Amino acid sequence: MKARITRLYTRYCRYMADTLPDSLMNELSFAAMVSDSLQDMKLLATDDGSGFLLYREWADDVRHVSVPVWAYDANDRKTAIRLFQKLASATVTDLPCEFSINLYHDDVISIQAFCLMQFGIMSETCIRKLEADDTSKHTSCQIRTLTKPEIAMNWDEVWNATHQIIIHLQESPVFYPGTEFTEEVYRDFYMDEGTHLLAAYDQDRLAGIMEWNAEPCELLPLGEASVNVGEAYVFPEYRGSGLAEQLLRCAEKEAFAAGNRWMWVQHGTANPNACGFWNKYFQTCQYELVRRIEIVHT
Repeated sequence: MKARITRLYTRYCRYMADTLPDSLMNELSFAAMVSDSLQDMKLLATDDGSGFLLYREWADDVRHVSVPVWAYDANDRKTAIRLFQKLASATVTDLPCEFSINLYHDDVISIQAFCLMQFGIMSETCIRKLEADDTSKHTSCQIRTLTKPEIAMNWDEVWNATHQIIIHLQESPVFYPGTEFTEEVYRDFYMDEGTHLLAAYDQDRLAGIMEWNAEPCELLPLGEASVNVGEAYVFPEYRGSGLAEQLLRCAEKEAFAAGNRWMWVQHGTANPNACGFWNKYFQTCQYELVRRIEIVHT
């Protein structure tokens, strides 16, 4: 396995060197990350050894198969196709199977190969180096982080803003239904100690929200702590004022003061609003490609 980890590390360096010129994991740290993940992963390789991948598999009503972005090695289209054929043969059995294949953003060969195998790009993960200074345009709104008691006390307005995100996603037929986005799920998420909810107020009126949380990005070294950002919403009358950027800068300033040096976000590629905002401030580092295979009984 040591030789395979070296191959995975070489690939990581190849595709992340430009994105993380001064923050690449060293091979020892990378190997430790991979080794920690091996206990719940399976290995699959081509017969000639030209490529391999590691994947996680679990089942509920369907079988889920996920390949992390760092966990594959295929240097040509034919190898990538053969790897997926072997993966499908091993996992498509008694249940419908949902595949999530994560690929480096510049790995054009593998992205093309999976698109040719009827995969679609579902989301992208983007990263941003944090800065201490707030250079955003300031609006008339006041932004502060809500305490947990404040979230509970003002839950109706917090949930209303959050629910607008869900409504936006469900308005278009190109978005997934999002049935997992329930009020209970969001209440638990916002009340978690690792989640920080920023709220922008125009006097006593809620104008927008944004959260950041303690989930790290696995492509970054542990010595440069990272946090996740998302669940951003600005009410229509405040759009175009710079409020969304101001919320992001406030989140960035807080996270930096807490000792973090990177921020990352994952957003749907079919959402033009999300792409327009997040891609303005963050750099894409990976794509998630998905496909569902149904079982046909004859």
